[in-house]
Amino acid sequence: MQGRRPSTGSSLSLLRDGVASILALLAAIVLLGSIAPGAGADALDSSLPLQTSYRDEVMADGPAAYWRLGEASGTVALDELGASNGSYAGGVALGQPGALADGSTGAAFDGVNGRMVVPSSSVLNATAAVTVEMWARRTKSAAYQVLVGKPGNGQSKFENYAIWFNTSNRLQAYFGNGTTYVTVTSGVLNTAWHQIVATYDNATARVYVDGALVASATSTVALTPNTLPLNLGRTNDGQYYFGGALDEVAVYQKALSASRIQAHYLKALVDSTAPTVTLTQPAGGSSTNAPWYAGVAGTTAGDSTTVTVRVYAGSAATGTPVQTLGATRQSDGSYSVTGPAPADGVYTAQAEQSDSSGNVGRSASTTFTVDTTAPTASIASGPQGTVASTSATFGLAADDASATFQCSLDGGAFAACASPKSYTGLADGGHTFSVRAVDAAGNVGSAASATW
Repeated sequence: MQGRRPSTGSSLSLLRDGVASILALLAAIVLLGSIAPGAGADALDSSLPLQTSYRDEVMADGPAAYWRLGEASGTVALDELGASNGSYAGGVALGQPGALADGSTGAAFDGVNGRMVVPSSSVLNATAAVTVEMWARRTKSAAYQVLVGKPGNGQSKFENYAIWFNTSNRLQAYFGNGTTYVTVTSGVLNTAWHQIVATYDNATARVYVDGALVASATSTVALTPNTLPLNLGRTNDGQYYFGGALDEVAVYQKALSASRIQAHYLKALVDSTAPTVTLTQPAGGSSTNAPWYAGVAGTTAGDSTTVTVRVYAGSAATGTPVQTLGATRQSDGSYSVTGPAPADGVYTAQAEQSDSSGNVGRSASTTFTVDTTAPTASIASGPQGTVASTSATFGLAADDASATFQCSLDGGAFAACASPKSYTGLADGGHTFSVRAVDAAGNVGSAASATW
């Protein structure tokens, strides 16, 4: 066995909280500075830029491949660049709690046979320089374990690049040329999540943990590619399996600077994902005389329990709202709120929900009609006076083409009916027929009656 890993911080959670608070304060200052003096709260709705995410930060540095390991199921590990998809196999549990503050998920490896393998390609080969970046949380101790290796090889000289844990729970990064290799080793890592980054530029090998340089070594070894796969969680010959969780794995064909590595780390501590909120009532295109608003809001830790519904005049969620309503999100995410019906007309509603990091999620807008005017029904034809028949048929009409009818005979309950409405087997004597119209908004008009 030739060559094989780093350590940090029991106070990581305190550091994360402190950094997140500072960043949130700075973000708030920037946002407030971008609002024109005198602008109201509605200026925040659509004019401000969205916060960047951890993914944005990584992609800005041009990775050759980037696996977020956030799949909920299946066997494909998607590359954000689309060229280097991998395959999960063995004991890999997807959809597990991830490293980022935004609540995204990662993948857990069982330390027995769980792995993710990516076929060899030119974009994964390093010659002039390389950076390997990931988040890792080990559960297996005192054992050689591969985190990422191209290909992952017990003889370190055959590693184009690799990061392992050694038997002392330290990180070791390896960069080889087929004959020899350079390695750099960190301190002991505990079992918390850590950002792990290794870089080499054919002159200096470096290892960073949680945004800080922890070890380096100079070397003249030239990075030498190979045609073997890239392995996560094991060596290419099926040994030294990793036990723990991995998240946000990226490979770059360059050595990232210390400042960019720290920027990635700090971004991971900030929740930049807005809550997901929907608005399902009123239904789009519907008509109502008493609008109520309902849907489902986010329930992730930090998501507000208040949902705001804004109602705009017209067919778009723009301008100044004619109504702003507050709803309380329930434990299952559902919310609902009613308000006084605005004047008859067309309106558009949109729901929004914020979180403790200042992210604001907005639903798709829905356009509906408020109609509080009841339709008028009339009896167009039917028997009059005294007739020699035990049957009667009435023709019905309404001043709203979309209206339906409800009919009543001799003071009975109103029930849905259609024109023409017929009755048979009537007894001798006087009878009264009544009809009323009901429109699509639920307005019920006064009854029209005929007696014979």
